[in-house]
Amino acid sequence: MLSTEKEESPLATPAAASCALVVGQLSEQEHEQLARAAARVGVSLLTCASIPNAIARLRNGKGTLGVVVTPQVELAKLVDAMREEAELFTVPIVAYVQRPSADGFRDAYLAGADDVLIASDPGGLTRRLANLETRSSETRPEVTQGVAVVVSLHEGARRRLGRALRQAGFDVSYAASVDEVAALAARGEPPLLAVATGEPPPSMVADPNDTQVVRRVGDVPVLFLGWDEQKGIQHSSEQIVDATGRLLFFADERTKAARFKDRRASRRELFASVCSFREAGSVLPTFAITYNISREGIYVRTLDPPRPQSMVWVELQAPSSGEPVHLRAQVVWQRLPSGLGIMPPGCGLRIDAAACPPGDLEHFLKGYELLIS
Repeated sequence: MLSTEKEESPLATPAAASCALVVGQLSEQEHEQLARAAARVGVSLLTCASIPNAIARLRNGKGTLGVVVTPQVELAKLVDAMREEAELFTVPIVAYVQRPSADGFRDAYLAGADDVLIASDPGGLTRRLANLETRSSETRPEVTQGVAVVVSLHEGARRRLGRALRQAGFDVSYAASVDEVAALAARGEPPLLAVATGEPPPSMVADPNDTQVVRRVGDVPVLFLGWDEQKGIQHSSEQIVDATGRLLFFADERTKAARFKDRRASRRELFASVCSFREAGSVLPTFAITYNISREGIYVRTLDPPRPQSMVWVELQAPSSGEPVHLRAQVVWQRLPSGLGIMPPGCGLRIDAAACPPGDLEHFLKGYELLIS
């Protein structure tokens, strides 16, 4: 196993301005595969065996496109260390796993990974790095989404949630209690949304149309995220999505509802589950997770989205029942890491109902209806 600190992979392009950092240990064969995959897009591959050395490297280095984390490393610990530092907050973190599995994906995404790379798909690293080359980690997006309030007494939660919202384009304010949100609304200055840590007060009535823990202060929707004094923000979800993912879905829904009322054919619902997709007729799948679904479409979260307008075949477990289904869809849009907006990188698929196996489509739609009921 490779466990020594390396300044640069011997296979990396000498003139490469950008690099990718591997944290942990790789076999000689794995290291060679990944180094060649990175070199195809002019990216050098660096390795660090430990989390402290990786953080030091990231602090001092420029042009780090992303971090690849091997199974020997405590992923959640690395994620926490990176997300605590403003200059590292947006650096993508990709978990490296030997084979696709529901448990492996669940553990990676709940630990805070942005994507998962399968060992048998080194080309997936090439495509991800090519996409990441288009982003600028130095520039924050303009404030275009409106005001969002983070309600928490916990400094770590305030930083994490506030940075996530600011990176999505919100003007972020902070409050110690929901009473302060109510005061803003009473003064005629209601924020677009708020997010709070802890349990909602019993006096706040649940929104019957929302499957997340959402309450309202006047017209302001407030998402409540569980809090544990030892572990911090809790995911409190059976789905493969961390607290930040739930927050961004909530924020995207509220933003679209405020701007584009009554334009949707059906309601989107958070649904994070392992899936695979491939261009029609291909035998080589790309593994990812779904992010949300509606009757007509699926949003797939990945740093390796397929081409817009291409036809894809998608395999996933139907919502609610877990029944394996095969669906066919068209890629109507993609969001690369450089793209503006609230959603994580990925692609929007429009289901081609006429091309889908009827039984599989029926299982999917039945599961969707149960999910929103």
